[in-house]
Amino acid sequence: MDDLNNIKIVDFGLSNLFREGEKLSTACGSPCYAAPEMVAGEKYDGILADMWSCGVIIYAMVCGFLPFEDPKTPILYNKIINAEFTIPPFVSEEC
Repeated sequence: MDDLNNIKIVDFGLSNLFREGEKLSTACGSPCYAAPEMVAGEKYDGILADMWSCGVIIYAMVCGFLPFEDPKTPILYNKIINAEFTIPPFVSEEC
């Protein structure tokens, strides 16, 4: 985070260019961090998909593991699409 609490995350391996208001259709990134609309194969808002990924990163930083995991990709995608995750009891309400 910078001095103004802006989150800055860079993934040099996978990225996409877009114009404001334009929906994307190219799936990119790691499946465990992908937004539901991306894994569903729908067009998606790049900024909102990045916000989802930031939420996954924050969850992993707080909990020590990812919210969505499964060795079988179709099951993983279903968990993401249905937002099937739990918040462990050690996570404070303030968090």
